[in-house]
Amino acid sequence: MQQRRTPSLPRRAAAFSLIIGAISAPSPVVAQAVCDALASKLFRKYAQTALQQVGCSVLAKAGLDHADHHVTSLCYSSSGETSHLDADATLTCKTSDGAFIKASMTERIHATATVVAADCSISALEISSPDDSGKKLLGQFDVQGLALKALQEQIKVACAP
Repeated sequence: MQQRRTPSLPRRAAAFSLIIGAISAPSPVVAQAVCDALASKLFRKYAQTALQQVGCSVLAKAGLDHADHHVTSLCYSSSGETSHLDADATLTCKTSDGAFIKASMTERIHATATVVAADCSISALEISSPDDSGKKLLGQFDVQGLALKALQEQIKVACAP
């Protein structure tokens, strides 16, 4: 019969400390996902301004010419040389208050942007919608292009000395 060897106390202590260290050490992935509450609040103003600049595009021709877009959540996180903005928003285009027949259209979107700290440029922007109709509208109205231009302008303002 083979006898099982029990590791010595120093070896067990070393193994235990390695396990505890691995569990308690901050993960780089988790560190990037943590929102900076203050910076998120500050950037929300710039994101809201950029979102209003998107307008209602082709829907305006159908009378839905009043944009009522809102950032519903925004998370700013930084990993040194790059920063990340993760936002949810509603895009609403509606008729004017004086319209005889009132109508509106609302879509929810999610946007993720990567900003390079060295020159405050946006290196990536992805906008998506959970709905099929929203996905079609995003493509038809070039929301990606309009949002990129407007957000880049606002990021430059935020980064100005």
